[in-house]
Parts: sequence; C-alpha cells; structure tokens
Amino acid sequence: MKGIDFASLESLRKAKIGIFGLGVTGRSAFTLCQALGCKTVVVNQQVETLEGQYEFFSQNDPSASAALASCDLVLLSPGIPRDHEVLGLTHEKSIPVWNEIELSFRILSKVFPLTKWLAITGTNGKTTTVTMLAQMLEADEQHYFVGGNIGTPLSELCLKYVNNELDEDNFPQSIVLELSSFQLESLDQFRPHGSAILNISASHGERYKRVRDYAEAKGNIVKRLGAGDLFLSLEDDVWSEKIVRPGAWFWERIDPNSLHFDDLVISNFQPFGHHNLVNLAFATRLAQAASVKTSAIQNVIDSFKGVSHRLEKVLETDTALILNDSKSTNWASTLAAVKSVRTDEKWFNRSLSLVIGGKCRGENDLPDKDTLDRLNHYQVKVMIFGEFAHKYSKEMKEMFSDLLVCEEFDSILKKWSEDGVLLFSPAFPSFDSFKNYADRGDSFKKLVETR
Repeated sequence: MKGIDFASLESLRKAKIGIFGLGVTGRSAFTLCQALGCKTVVVNQQVETLEGQYEFFSQNDPSASAALASCDLVLLSPGIPRDHEVLGLTHEKSIPVWNEIELSFRILSKVFPLTKWLAITGTNGKTTTVTMLAQMLEADEQHYFVGGNIGTPLSELCLKYVNNELDEDNFPQSIVLELSSFQLESLDQFRPHGSAILNISASHGERYKRVRDYAEAKGNIVKRLGAGDLFLSLEDDVWSEKIVRPGAWFWERIDPNSLHFDDLVISNFQPFGHHNLVNLAFATRLAQAASVKTSAIQNVIDSFKGVSHRLEKVLETDTALILNDSKSTNWASTLAAVKSVRTDEKWFNRSLSLVIGGKCRGENDLPDKDTLDRLNHYQVKVMIFGEFAHKYSKEMKEMFSDLLVCEEFDSILKKWSEDGVLLFSPAFPSFDSFKNYADRGDSFKKLVETR
C-alpha cells in the first residue's frame, strides 16, 4: 500500500488507483478518483474516451496487467471476476483489489461516524426488502441514501462529500445498501451496523462452480461485524448456517413459519405471497435497528404495493390472474413464486401455467430433482421460451409431458388457456433477447395489454 491511508483525502491525493471495468460503478469510481486528484489507470474491454487525466489500456493490451500492478489500489467492477487473468500480477504483488463501495465506506464512515450503515444480501428478495426499508426511513423523515446493487453507486455519495456538498448537517442519517455476491467479494473492512442474508440458494453458475463458493461470497457481509452490530438470517436457511460463524455481534434468526411483528398490524399489507411477509419481517427489524418509529413502519406496511417485476399483478379477474415476476433469474426465486400462488387463499387450487426461459447460465440450467419434485407437487403446467427453450426443449419434454414450447416470445399469451394463473417467472437471466429483467417484464406486460 506504500503508506497510503485510504480513509484520508490528503493521503489519497498521493495515491495511484486503477479502475478495471467501466460499467456504472466503474464510471462513478473514475469520477471520484478524478475529484480526489489521484493518478488514475483505467482498463476496460472497449476503448473509451473519458474527461480527465488518466492512462487508458485495453483489456487485451499485454501492458494492462503491469499497469494495474503499478497502482496502490485497484477498484474492480462487480461484473469482472477477481481471478481474471489481467489481475494476476496485481494479486502476486499483494495490491488490494476492492470496489467503489469499500473505498467510499472507508472515507465516509471515518468522517460521519454517527451514520447507520444497513446492508442486505440474499439470492432473492433483496430489492423488495431494500425498497420497504427505504420507505420506512422516508416515512420517519430520516435523511437516507439507498445504493449498491440497486440504484446509485455509493461513490456518487462520496463524490458529493469530496466536492464539499455534504457536511454533518445534511449527510444521511442512514445508508442502505443492496449487495450482490459480486460486490461482497471485493469488500475488506466494510462493517454495517445492521445486515441481513435473506436466503441463499444456487445462483450465478456462470461465476461460481460450487454453491459453497457463492454462499461464502454472501457470507462476507458479516466478516467485519463487531460488538453491538445486528445480523439477521432465515431460521431454516441451510447455507447461511453453514458459512456464518457466531461472533460478538447479535445474530437473530427469522422463522418464516412463525413471523412476529410485535404491535404492528399486517392485515392491510398488499404485496402478493407469503415470502413478501418474510421480506417485511427483515425490513421491519432493520428499520427498528435504525431507530425508525413504529408509526412510520406501520405507515409503510399499510401503503406498500410491492416492486415492479416481482410478482406484480398485471391482470386479475374472477377466473384469471396474470403475474409478472420477470426479476426471477434462478430456480429458487421461481419456486418461491410458485409457492406463493399455491398458498394464496383465492388461487391455490386453480390451474397454474409457469413461463420459464431466458439466457442459459451454463451451470444448473435444468431443474434438479428437488426442484422437479416440487414443481410436480405444485401441479404446474410448464411453458418455455428463449435460449433455454432452444437448448433444452428435448430434456424438458422428458420431464414435463404436457410441456408447451413458445418459439417466439410473442406466442406466450396465445398458448395460454386464459383460465387460472399465468405466472411469468423466467428463472433465467434476460440477456438472450432483452436489455435487462425490467425490459423483459415490460415486454411481457405489453403482451398482456395488447392481447
């Protein structure tokens, strides 16, 4: 580290920082480094022109590896794995490889020690839980910031401080971060006052060859917890129990089969499905840890309608229900959605058509025995589309005798009987045909509107 104090603005001005990857967070990190006055090295797959003083190297340039290894610190975009060959020399020289969250946390937590840091991860439910928590902070009239995997990079908040736009009077009282496994891999000293692992199940097979590797990345959220910090997990989550070791902090387990909300009334809670009540339990407990008043929490319970593309009601009549769950990119998320339908007092015994498909991950693409057994138990009619359908229609027909293959995305509605429940919960990433899950969900909703 060559004597650099990464929490000190004065010391950082003497640093040389590398940025590997110019996604949303990489560009934000670059802007922050320019404001700090650091020497900056940028490595990216595509050639980019940026405003400021920097050295640029294409990812394929043989000099890129040595360029990053000449830095005091490398900030890695979450989409790039830590074992990328360009980082080989950096790792050999024991140069720290973080992300923009870690650097921003070090700077901001030192200057604003009274701010509450709240962090949420999990395979499913992160965005819903973070959104509910943010609304509770807002209802409590707290000044707060939400970022990470949802919305704004933390380095944008840090940039405002560096540019003298924030001080003790207007800095957030609470900071809420949604953290993916990719982001958690590159955290070092990050220490949230309240944190949660909502659940862990197989996901991102394109990055992790073993579920344990994925789970251990999630487990980094507790790595630096200390006395007085709060950690939440699910009572029956196998992987959370395997990878988290008790510490001096408080560990509370939330039992999905016996949820407690103290004096709060949940009869007016609107989002579809039992799993959303579980998400509410996590959000409520973290809000309490941030000193949110009970009345503010109750206000959100009564008014929260859910988030777009997560079991979103697109159409409901006396005989039919169409749900958009486009945010589902793994089997666990889809199974949770199916379970929500099968435990709903109105729709539990109606016919259920499940639409699955998207970009194949390369690992865990076909349903395993447990997933297959549960889908059969729930008496699901399966429809498949996209790259998954083109690659695995033969194998899926062997698993589901009445399988429907949608050659075109537009044919999904045409193949549905228009009775019972149509659940669009793809279980796969969207990048085979869409920009992202939101684009996919919007396209599905448009199909329903124009049918």
